[in-house]
Amino acid sequence: MTFQVVWTDAADEVLHTHDHLTWERGGDPTVLDRAADRINDLLARTPESVGESRFDNERVLIVEPLTVTYEVFSDTSPC
Repeated sequence: MTFQVVWTDAADEVLHTHDHLTWERGGDPTVLDRAADRINDLLARTPESVGESRFDNERVLIVEPLTVTYEVFSDTSPC
């Protein structure tokens, strides 16, 4: 089964702002992009078995330098 990964608008804005500021300062703006791509890959394939469980349906996944909090909803679970 493949899952759809949905990032909030706020998270997208933070990533884009960080990329731009890092580029302006001469750093590597792709660091967060690579971490986000890895998160997308892991969560799209096996969201229930990566990261750590938290309260209720919440999970946490760390892919340095990012930490994401997420929930997994399948077609059979109520949203």
